Amino acid sequence: MTESQAINAEGFKDFSANNLISRMTSVPGLEETHAYYKHFTELHERSASDANADMYAEAGIDSKTLELIVVACLAVRGYRTGVLNHTMLALKAGNTPKEIRGAILITLATGGWAAMMPGLAWVDEILVPYENGEMELDIL
Repeated sequence: MTESQAINAEGFKDFSANNLISRMTSVPGLEETHAYYKHFTELHERSASDANADMYAEAGIDSKTLELIVVACLAVRGYRTGVLNHTMLALKAGNTPKEIRGAILITLATGGWAAMMPGLAWVDEILVPYENGEMELDIL
């Protein structure tokens, strides 16, 4: 594992381990996750965080770029909750709203209008309040 991969893995593990469940259940718009975290807290803490951290580290991609890729993939898949969550993570990783919207725009080439249009609306659920100073990233 390279130094960059180790930093990405540790950063993800730190993020995941630092009260993830209480943070994720307090974010408006992510209610879909509440039942999972309520019923499978221990499973998530044992497995999901380390597995994702290892996968992200192995990819060898910096966290800023990685979050743009994840946001775009989730938009193509039509997973609104994931788009909302990873839009916040993309901002926290240092991406600008323009970069995040750009990642969604690129989905037009792979997912068509049916992926791009709702994806853009979903990222704006986070980006517009963020741009208006109504949302702080410390919620994460």
